[in-house]
Amino acid sequence: MTRNVLTQNQATVLQTVADEASTTVARRAQVILDWDAGYDEDAISERVGWSTRTVSKWIQAWDEQGLGIFPEDVLPLEELTAPDDPMPDLAEESPVVEDTDLVEVFDENDFMDEDIAADSDDDLSDWAMPITTDLEEETDLLDELDDLYAEDVEPPMVEEEADVEQHEAIEPVAEVTDPVDEEIAEEDAQAEDELAPALSNGKAEEALEAEAAVSLAALCQQYGVHLPHAEQVARLAVDLFEGMQPIHRLPAADREIAYVAGLLHNVAFAGGRKAHHTRGRDILLNTRIEGIEPVEQQIIAISTAFHRKDWKSERFDKEDAYIGLAPADQQRAAWISAIVRIADGLDYSHSHETQIKSMTLTDKGIDVSIEGPFAELDGARAYEKADLWHAMSGVALRLFVLDSAWGEAGLPITALAEPRIASSDVMAEVGRAIVAYHFNKLREHESGARSGEDIEDVHQARVAIRRMRSALEVFGHFYTDKVRDRLDKGLRRTARAMSRVRDLDVQIEQAASYSAEQTEARLQDLDPLIDYWQGQRGKARKAMLSYLNDKDYRKLIARLASFTDTPGKAAVFTPGVDVDPIYVHQVVPRMIYERYEAVRAYEPMLEYADIETLHDLRKEIKRFRYTLEFFAETLGPDVKTVIEAVKQVQDHLGLLNDAQVTLELLQDYMERALKRRMDGKKEAAQPQHLYGVMVYLDHAKAQLDHQIQTLPAAFEVLVTDEVRRSMGLAVSAL
Repeated sequence: MTRNVLTQNQATVLQTVADEASTTVARRAQVILDWDAGYDEDAISERVGWSTRTVSKWIQAWDEQGLGIFPEDVLPLEELTAPDDPMPDLAEESPVVEDTDLVEVFDENDFMDEDIAADSDDDLSDWAMPITTDLEEETDLLDELDDLYAEDVEPPMVEEEADVEQHEAIEPVAEVTDPVDEEIAEEDAQAEDELAPALSNGKAEEALEAEAAVSLAALCQQYGVHLPHAEQVARLAVDLFEGMQPIHRLPAADREIAYVAGLLHNVAFAGGRKAHHTRGRDILLNTRIEGIEPVEQQIIAISTAFHRKDWKSERFDKEDAYIGLAPADQQRAAWISAIVRIADGLDYSHSHETQIKSMTLTDKGIDVSIEGPFAELDGARAYEKADLWHAMSGVALRLFVLDSAWGEAGLPITALAEPRIASSDVMAEVGRAIVAYHFNKLREHESGARSGEDIEDVHQARVAIRRMRSALEVFGHFYTDKVRDRLDKGLRRTARAMSRVRDLDVQIEQAASYSAEQTEARLQDLDPLIDYWQGQRGKARKAMLSYLNDKDYRKLIARLASFTDTPGKAAVFTPGVDVDPIYVHQVVPRMIYERYEAVRAYEPMLEYADIETLHDLRKEIKRFRYTLEFFAETLGPDVKTVIEAVKQVQDHLGLLNDAQVTLELLQDYMERALKRRMDGKKEAAQPQHLYGVMVYLDHAKAQLDHQIQTLPAAFEVLVTDEVRRSMGLAVSAL
């Protein structure tokens, strides 16, 4: 639904600004263009990477000031002086595809089960624990930041914040009455292109000294820094800096650099997760910050560039800002970067509650004791991000959890390791160990699934759930029906809540990729379809978050924790008492061949099987694969050949399933769109757009047909002599 609030002249000016101005000002213009095109504030927020509140502010400012919200030097003067042309007669125009807000156009479909959308009746606000610091130097800075920003948000599991993206920018408490007052801060962003050549040649000091300085608080405000996480990482960085001083031996003055580096490590995150570490580096290289020397600011920018992704030594050689430093300053930058990486890991949960209680240098390394509700999860991530620290120092970082909810207190944390299984192990305890491993994986990705920062977190959380359900099925015979069924019911409901989001993530990515590959103009524009799916994904995420904050999910987590932490719990058979086979070497051979038989039962019907039958086959393939992988350590090395063959068929069926889901969603979309056109709805989708969707639908149908027709040939890999022989050799090792 277009709004047509712009004159033709205004639209031309705004498009010019959006195409040619600096990033911040260009986004402002794009907000108004999108608003005129009919997008709602939530959709615009997704498109430009700003919070909904910021989008609303600039729309209101436009209503009050028009083009006055832009600096005069970015406006094309020849356009400003030209009289506005009258609006063209749209009836005389040829039909064009409009960016229709299909979230509003179409009626809401029944994407979520009603039981998933239940609201929580518990108040978890007492999870939010105040975080304090004893650094007197931080007082003025924190006071200034507190004046500009709202109070800290609640941790991830608070119901009232369930529908808020974790990475959303924290906005000022007071409304900005005159948006033009912010131009001073935004002029720094406009100068990025002019400064870039000097900075890339290592001339940061000369370039930055020529710039008007901005305060640290203003910089955080301008780029929408998420202060609760930023301040927590900054505090942890200072604690680590002080505790590790005997090893890095940096001067005490660099403690402040570590603090600021922690505060600004995610300075570009509000603009999108992808490449935010390098965009953040560029922001810090191109913006003069009050009270910080240019060389030190360059060190902070380098730590921002280095704060994410696995560490490899060649990253030093590829970072121009690092190469441009003197050798002594390179060492400072590397140490600060190593510290910030660990500090960032220690708030991986974004709960802002994990705290360092003590740090001790021993003959085995540097021991760090931490505590908090998510300390084990945060500690495991911090251990992974200690790779640069280990490369720099050669001193082992050992993290210990105090009062851990998920493991034995006092045991050192390492990256999550898969359970070690022996052929003489009791089946009930093997199943418990496997469920425990994937339960920790679920907890590891839960915070990311809540925040929405990376769509992969929802995928990995769902994989962990699927593995736990498979483990309960494989080992279910060895547990009481009540415990097994209760856990499976909770996991099934959790998977269903996450599946809606994941399915739409896949569809949105595939549609965008398909559209980008097309050369014919009318096939390229699937934006209304993608926007509609984005809207549905938003609703699915809200329902998912509502479920994750519900008491039933918390009960499931408590039950899983109790089940995985209590040896012997719910076990049916007792070693030395019952005569039933209960050891791995007694049970697994029969189990593997039963799974193989269940898969091969579909072999005669592959050429004419319907979609439902092929879906059942896909589930049997997964059960077979997971069974092999659960016991791979106890089986012979030939099991790798069998697993690889099973994965090939599973991947084939996965593509078949994706094509079927795409087809069903597109058919539903077309039915709704055509009905609106037949009903004469004003906001109905244009014919050109519907043509593109129909072509995409035919593409999905062709993919589905291809996967079905080629399935019999793909399935043959499972019945070859090599695979059957390898399976026999693998089982014989038990």
